[in-house]
Amino acid sequence: MRQCMDFDNLHRRLKKIIGQVQAIDRMIDEDIPCEDILAQINAAKSALHGCGKVILEGHIKHCVRDGIEHGAECSPYASCLAQAPLGIAICCRKDCRIPEYAR
Repeated sequence: MRQCMDFDNLHRRLKKIIGQVQAIDRMIDEDIPCEDILAQINAAKSALHGCGKVILEGHIKHCVRDGIEHGAECSPYASCLAQAPLGIAICCRKDCRIPEYAR
């Protein structure tokens, strides 16, 4: 769904994450202390979570809004609208559980 994502922002973030993961791989080869490697892994995970937020924002602004404005039955994004609670729960969770209705 190209129209609902900020492609430039998303690609910029993903390239940064790829660089972070490659650096982590080099750190392992160079016998860097575990604490430093874990800190970099955490940074990469946070950056990936940020990508999820960018995608979720586009999903809400485009797919969900379209479903609300035109009715879920008439919208080509009806399945997106039906899955919105699940997407929000997955993207925003830390240790929270997905609500039963969203499964």
